[in-house]
Amino acid sequence: MSFTPISDKVTITSNVTSVNLRALPHTTYGDLKGVLKTGEYLDRIGINESTGWSKLTYNGTTVYAVTLYLKN
Repeated sequence: MSFTPISDKVTITSNVTSVNLRALPHTTYGDLKGVLKTGEYLDRIGINESTGWSKLTYNGTTVYAVTLYLKN
């Protein structure tokens, strides 16, 4: 899966309380690496609009989250 490079900061949208951060852009096979909560921001480094996944940096590691639950 390819991601379009992007450089912004994101947090969770107001309609969720947390967002899972995964090792792979997949809800079944992507091991959980962390959780993004209200008031926390991460650097987004890529986006794939056709699959709905964002590529983020979390504690120096690349993780993935569902774009629908993220906002700038």
